[in-house]
Amino acid sequence: MKLKAIAENAPNLITLARICAVPLLIWLVLSDNLAAAFWVFVVAGISDALDGYIAKRFDLATELGAYMDPVADKALLVSAYVTLGHAGHIDIWLVILVVFRDILIIGGTILFHTLDRPVEMQPLMISKLNTLVQIVLVSVVLAEIGIGVTGVDLVPALTYITAATTAASGISYLCHWVLGIRLSPQWQPRVCKIKKLKTTTPHHPAITVKGER
Repeated sequence: MKLKAIAENAPNLITLARICAVPLLIWLVLSDNLAAAFWVFVVAGISDALDGYIAKRFDLATELGAYMDPVADKALLVSAYVTLGHAGHIDIWLVILVVFRDILIIGGTILFHTLDRPVEMQPLMISKLNTLVQIVLVSVVLAEIGIGVTGVDLVPALTYITAATTAASGISYLCHWVLGIRLSPQWQPRVCKIKKLKTTTPHHPAITVKGER
């Protein structure tokens, strides 16, 4: 029974393992153990594809997994960018852009749920591309400085591509939200209709008061 429960929750357990890898990755980067950090990040990236495949292939998708998966991805990527930026391996302006975009998306989602008017949060194609580019940039940086991979210097080009897709993704989410707010009936102004009640007093005729001229 326990084995069956573990098998049914395999995608969620893989996602949980990826979340647990975040503090390990932070420690490895800050302690300058970049070779180990590279392999931890690669394994975490593979686990991201693996849990999604298992969930779809064996129909094991759950609501918990739908929330955990993006949280794990954000935690891993933001941690990698902040620590690599702190160590001077990624430009600080790009770190700020990546973190600001994620804060914008998370903050907007929390705000709409707090107002009890959630908007549809389907991953956009530009967002998926942005996540892929962010992963590639971190992998290339860690490969170069961690395990000594040399060749064509892809970091400058990947830096600007990551910045462009990050900005485009943030703007796309804002436009998606604004359009959703304008079209959704639940965001329309609420008009209160007040019925005028007529009161008749048959025994007391209306009294008219004339003003002085």
